[in-house]
Amino acid sequence: ARLPKELMLFTKNMIFLSSMIGRLAPDIDLIAEIQSIAMHFAMRHGAKLAVDSGIAVDPNMIDMTGVKASMGVESEVESMTWAELRARREIIIKRMGGR
Repeated sequence: ARLPKELMLFTKNMIFLSSMIGRLAPDIDLIAEIQSIAMHFAMRHGAKLAVDSGIAVDPNMIDMTGVKASMGVESEVESMTWAELRARREIIIKRMGGR
């Protein structure tokens, strides 16, 4: 299966953006941005993704629970800034003994 070019570029650029967000836009709402991007891909490439993956893609059914779990936050959390995420990571690192 071949992924859409935009998805591959998005993945590549996320590596770069990860470090730059902290410097340029630490107060951006990451959950809202990820949801917006997921909605864009579902609306623009949903049919192709559904055919290639065998899974129906419905833009109205985007579930952010997994994204929130990967950030280490509960599903009830509505927003998370880069600064808040970084602070949470620092706490976890300290609790793990600086590993």
